[in-house]
Amino acid sequence: IETPEDQALFDQGANRATTAKRMRKEKDTSEMMRLHCDQLLQRPETQEMLFGSSNTDDTVTIRQAAQELFSDAKQRLAMPVIGTNGCVRLSDTCLSNTFIMQPQEQNTAGSIFGGFLAKRAFELAFSTAYLFTGVAPKFKEVDKVVFGSPTFVGDLVQFKSSVLYTSTAMGPNPTIHVEVQAIVLSPEMGNTKIANTFNFTFAAPEGTHLKRVLPESHEESVRVMTMYYLDLIQKLQDDEKEASTNSLT
Repeated sequence: IETPEDQALFDQGANRATTAKRMRKEKDTSEMMRLHCDQLLQRPETQEMLFGSSNTDDTVTIRQAAQELFSDAKQRLAMPVIGTNGCVRLSDTCLSNTFIMQPQEQNTAGSIFGGFLAKRAFELAFSTAYLFTGVAPKFKEVDKVVFGSPTFVGDLVQFKSSVLYTSTAMGPNPTIHVEVQAIVLSPEMGNTKIANTFNFTFAAPEGTHLKRVLPESHEESVRVMTMYYLDLIQKLQDDEKEASTNSLT
């Protein structure tokens, strides 16, 4: 670390790593992410960034935002003739593929190498964004990655992707946020388990018109709003740090 810019990048990465480690220790990582986002939303500095004021008497929560999103989506889905122009159901954005975990992907700890899982997740996410956009998207960033539990040789793992949301607020180009879940299937036991969750952001070419994604359940709405606000808060924080760093030069 030789310059203030290097230190800012190091601190930014360290903060993200600390948050990710804390979430990995929680049994319900999706709930942990929601609670973490709610805590961020309650901070005056976050409200100032998002809403231009720090009125703690009118603090938004993820569940409130999700309820508003789901109520709007339900109306649109109930009246498709007038309500779904330019929209698509979240379930219609899904893709999946399934693999048997092989010995060559095993790491020294005896489980499947996380890099292999991340590679498969990225390939599926890119394909999902490509089909959704209609043109080749540009990879922008890896967002939240949660390694909830290990997978082992012989496990039947299904990778399932979905577009959670599209946005014009994350940068100069429209963006597509894709979530990929790695799900361990146990046919003998008749159950499934989400082992890992990967989140990726892709950018569409400038001027591309992206459809709005409509969640079909309250649970989906919570997932969408949690990731949307976490991404937006992170972007605004990064913008502030970049502006602060530039002012030092």
